[in-house]
Amino acid sequence: MNSKYFLFLSLVVLFSACSSQKTISTKWQEDSTKSSSETPRTAYQYNSEYKLFYLFTNDKDHLYINLKVDDQNVQKRILLSGFTIWIDSSAKAKKYMGLKYHVDPNKMIMKPQELQNYLPLDENGKKMSLTTYIIKNMIQEPLGFNQINEDIHFSFNNDSERSLNFQLKLPISYFSNQANAKPIISLILESKAPTNMNQRPQGGSPQMGMSNGGGRSGGGHSGSGHGGRGGGRSGGSERVDGQAQKNKIKDMKIEVKKLQLTSHE
Repeated sequence: MNSKYFLFLSLVVLFSACSSQKTISTKWQEDSTKSSSETPRTAYQYNSEYKLFYLFTNDKDHLYINLKVDDQNVQKRILLSGFTIWIDSSAKAKKYMGLKYHVDPNKMIMKPQELQNYLPLDENGKKMSLTTYIIKNMIQEPLGFNQINEDIHFSFNNDSERSLNFQLKLPISYFSNQANAKPIISLILESKAPTNMNQRPQGGSPQMGMSNGGGRSGGGHSGSGHGGRGGGRSGGSERVDGQAQKNKIKDMKIEVKKLQLTSHE
């Protein structure tokens, strides 16, 4: 009898833990023209696993998703591998409607080391850094939208602290048609691990390594819309492969299962 009662209590606790999901509220966006780089770092939440700051705000008409990345390796990974933001109006963390951000493949037709020799000049007449070049050529790809207009805006920029900033400005009407309501939605941010951070994979994929070369300059971009090797393996190479496997970059996934938009009091 005791064992059955203990099992019953365990199931109740497990069910409660699975069914109760913490609801996170957005912050009110006072100024719709304020960029993510102008928002103090203290306003952000921090994900220590992926070394990424994030902040969700909204005003009467728009949801703002703000990301800030200080770590240089994470910046490379996000810019070169791209990422997708999924929005689920049913708050069930489903991938029905999303926005994918990645570098335009037509602008990355060679390895970064080769591209360094062909980078254009910036507005000051100096050779553009590779990071700035990639930021200026990031594009937005809608996924699963029934209809999309030119009213979904995004921006990337580097600030004076060498942080990478991203902001998405998404009309609330895309996931809620109730005026003056405070909808609860789900958000998923995911980025596939790059094939190799040091070289371009075959096939012209934008997932390639990045080298800044002669320093890093500021820059920004905003937009909207729509063969194996022969021979045996030595013990040394096995140890190297083992270390590489240990340090292998994993897929990135940040999930907010219940995000409630706030109203201006």
